[in-house]
Amino acid sequence: MVLTRRAAGIAGVMALMAVVVVQADAGAREPVPPQRRASHPTWFSGFDAGPEPVRKGRTITIGGTLMAREAHTVVLKGKKVKLYFQPKGSSSWYYLGNDVTHSDGRFSVGVRATRDGSFRAVYGGSSAYRKTTSRGDYVDVR
Repeated sequence: MVLTRRAAGIAGVMALMAVVVVQADAGAREPVPPQRRASHPTWFSGFDAGPEPVRKGRTITIGGTLMAREAHTVVLKGKKVKLYFQPKGSSSWYYLGNDVTHSDGRFSVGVRATRDGSFRAVYGGSSAYRKTTSRGDYVDVR
């Protein structure tokens, strides 16, 4: 393609205008700071649902301690822990309720035994601590 001097001049001005607009627009945006990941890992220590086995209608106590690793291992107090139940033969987890950890990091909730299944605890995390989920603990109801 051959451009005349006038066409080349107009094309050059248009290209220059496009570069100026792009550079002006790019400078107008503020840089977005990178998302900071919660730095402290968490886990449940001594998580248990029991007694095992339990008679139908009796109380099952679900509990444990929420821990975190900072410079050393610490317990997390005042953190919300959600509790879930998965009936035997199901792939779904059902929300039972929640508890708030005490000053020693422990939580404990009692539920009525109705059928066999697994229990687990979930801590949703925060800006300082990562989320974590306990292992499932199976309870045989007779």
